[in-house]
Parts: sequence; structure tokens; C-alpha cells
Amino acid sequence: VVMSTHFDCVPPFFPSRIEGDRLYGRGSCDAKGILAAQVAAAERLRLKGETRVGLLFVVGEERGSDGAKLANDAAAVGAKFLVNGEPTESRLGAATRGILRLKLHAEGRAAHSSFPALGISAIDKLLDALIELRQLPLPEDAILGPTHYTIGWISCGVAPNVISPSA
Repeated sequence: VVMSTHFDCVPPFFPSRIEGDRLYGRGSCDAKGILAAQVAAAERLRLKGETRVGLLFVVGEERGSDGAKLANDAAAVGAKFLVNGEPTESRLGAATRGILRLKLHAEGRAAHSSFPALGISAIDKLLDALIELRQLPLPEDAILGPTHYTIGWISCGVAPNVISPSA
């Protein structure tokens, strides 16, 4: 059995502080109690002679899942069960959503906005692709419900008066 959780915070970081007996700061409670409980549980199991337990704490949960990717690459042979600690309002989570991240890149041709026929807008191409993606039928799961997605970041353009060469 491998018990796992993340111990990083949602970026951007800002300093934590202690006031009295309370800790304040971004991510100061997210999964920290879970991590402590998993360490205590593993310690109790080991004191009773159980050696088939492991701990895995990862970082990068919110951006790129760097820790999870490295853990997958170095996964121990023989790990049969994973208990993933994530705050769930004290309810057992029987399933979790996966993730698929896409990076779309559109190329155009820059031109001054006073001569738009000389350019090709990469922004328009990207918008067309996003509209098409929004029309795709996505699967539903009996436990997790409908697939959902987020367009989380768009970077494009060079100036307000220039047909965008990339998006």
C-alpha cells in the first residue's frame, strides 16, 4: 500500500504567518493534515511489523503534475494499492478525474491593422479551433458525471494595431 498526497501550494506563493496557534497562508491546510495522518499511520504500521507500506509526497499538483510524472516513471514494482489523500469534505472518493492538457499553437502573418488583407490572424485561427473543440461530444461517467474542461491560458498578439502572427 502506498499512501500519497501533495504538499505544495497553489502559485503564486506568498509568505505564511503564524498568529497564536493558527497558521495562515496559501495552501497552509490543503492536504497538510492528510500528510501528517499518513506519516502517523505508516509509523504505526511499521511499529507493528508491517513493511508493505510506502509514502509518496509529490509537488506540482496545480501546474504540470511534475511530482506525479516523476513518481510514475520511478514507480515501485509490487505496489498494489494507492491511497491518494486529497481534501474531500471527509467523504471517501471512489474515483477521480484524469487530466489531458493540450497546447494549441496557431501561426498567422503579421500586418498592420490598416491593411488586414495583408495579414493572417493567428488569433482568429485559434478561436476557430477552440469553437470547434467546444462542439465535440465528450464522454460522461456514471460516478464522475460529464467531462468538463477549462481554457486556462491564452497568450497572443503583439500590439493592438497588428494582425497577430501567433497565438
